[in-house]
Order: sequence, then C-alpha cells, then structure tokens
Amino acid sequence: MVIRAHVSGGLYLSEAVDRHQYYPETLWPEGTYGYWAPTLWVGGRDEQTSADGDVIRQWGAYKDMVSARRAIPSPLVMDLSVQYGDRGDTARAVIEVIAEDSIAFNDLHLRLAVLESGLNYKDPYNQVLRDYFPDIDGIYFTIALGDTFTHVQDFIWDEVWLPSGGRVAAFVQDDENRDVLQAVQAPLLAPVPGRPEDLTITLSGSDVRLDWSPVFADTAGSPLTVDHYHVYRDTVAGFDPFPDPLAMTGETFFVDDSGVVGDPGRQHFYRVTAVAGTKESTCSAGVGEFDREVTPAR
Repeated sequence: MVIRAHVSGGLYLSEAVDRHQYYPETLWPEGTYGYWAPTLWVGGRDEQTSADGDVIRQWGAYKDMVSARRAIPSPLVMDLSVQYGDRGDTARAVIEVIAEDSIAFNDLHLRLAVLESGLNYKDPYNQVLRDYFPDIDGIYFTIALGDTFTHVQDFIWDEVWLPSGGRVAAFVQDDENRDVLQAVQAPLLAPVPGRPEDLTITLSGSDVRLDWSPVFADTAGSPLTVDHYHVYRDTVAGFDPFPDPLAMTGETFFVDDSGVVGDPGRQHFYRVTAVAGTKESTCSAGVGEFDREVTPAR
C-alpha cells in the first residue's frame, strides 16, 4: 500500500486527518461513508481505489490482488540487513540483489523507504512513509543472470521518530513501466530474546531463591532457543544492570547463597535477562528482599 510521506515532525492530529482523508470515502456496513479503505497500488502498476462499495468486500478484493501478485515468480532475490543502535542517529542498510533468472527490464532502480508504524491515531496500527534514501529516484543499476548487486546506504533516523516502530523497505522497480520486481523489509531494531516474565523471590532458609518463566521467542515473536539467563543484583530498586551479571544459569531458577539475608541496613534487588548468542533481552521486572529489625514487646 502506498501512503503519503511524512518527513518532518511527529504525526500530529491535523496531519493525521489530512493523511486519512487523502483516500476516497468508502461505504461502511452501517450505510455511512467514511475514510476506511486506502488506495492500493499492486506491483507498482495496478491501481485499485475503493471509491464506493462495501469496505469489507473491498479489503477482500485487496487481499486477492496482493495474493495474485505474490504468486507471480520474480527473477530477483533480495536480502536486507539493518544496523542501528551503536552509530548514534545514523543507520545503515545493506541490500543484496541476486538475479536468478534472465532480466527483461532496462531501467532498474533500487529504492529504500523508511517506515514508522504503531503511531497513535484512532488505532495503533498506522504506518507512515517517513522518507526515501538516498532520494525518491533511487539507485540505478544493471544486473544479468547469475549476477549479484550490493548496495550500502547510510541514513539518518530522525530523533522524533520512534526506533521501536522503525522499518526499512527496499524494492527494485523498473522505471520504464513501473513494475516492482522484488521487495524486502527489515526492522530498524533487530529482534532480541523476549524478557523473562513472572520473576518471583522466596526465602529458602538463609538463602534467596529466584524463579521465572522460560523464554521461547524473540521480540518479533519468532521461536528462539535461549542459551542461558543472566541474574543481576543491586542494592537500589529499579537499577540498570551492571556490565557483569551476578550469575549465569541455564535453569529458570537461581539460589543466592552469598549471605544476603539478615542485614536490616541493606536490601537487595534482582532482575533477570535472557541471552541467545550475542543478543541479550531487556531486564525482567525487579524483585527484592527486605530485612527488618523487630523489637520484642515488653
């Protein structure tokens, strides 16, 4: 779907209304008209506009058009990786295009679109096109059967855009007839293991025992095998984890037998992360142990 570009500032209400009303009105099942179904361009060429008619039926027509387009084989295969987080506000996209069949097109351009989703306007599923890099004209290139074309593109992620909703879309388009040959997307932030949930703390004699639920998926919802868990400890609630954890364990429990229990003047707080390869999750919610001195009644 092609949506108007917004390249400056946040998505404010007036701007969002203008974007929403850019599309023609469609008939809602209640019999009223509204801005429900946007215009769809399939493969860069086939425009479908829901100027009237039932919006539910229109969504079904859109789905059928997209499915039919995806069933057409492409001569190209694309791979996209995005690097962001350790480069300030600069991100880097690395795109690889491989020609697995003969190319019958003469004016190929690689285009990169920066998207942001999850904007809060009426529902949390809005997505806007923030910008094109290096520009809307894209990068002209030629490729033949068996060749590989690689492009590295640096771009600035504006400080008012939320990285958590950021995505990069790369697509190859023939500018002569507007055909889109292939496309691929990748999140700005690479998925990491989901954080451990249900962290509890119990007293086990003079020791402290932590238990938590196992992590089976990353932050994108894909299945994941956790290598181990890191346990962090501090004397301040809500602490950020130190570079070095207190302990590493392959279990979903940990017993702190270092004598932390019994000192009314010092409390201890714990948080847990999941680790898979070089990727570590965000911290679990925190728990703590509290010692109080009780004076017997006389």
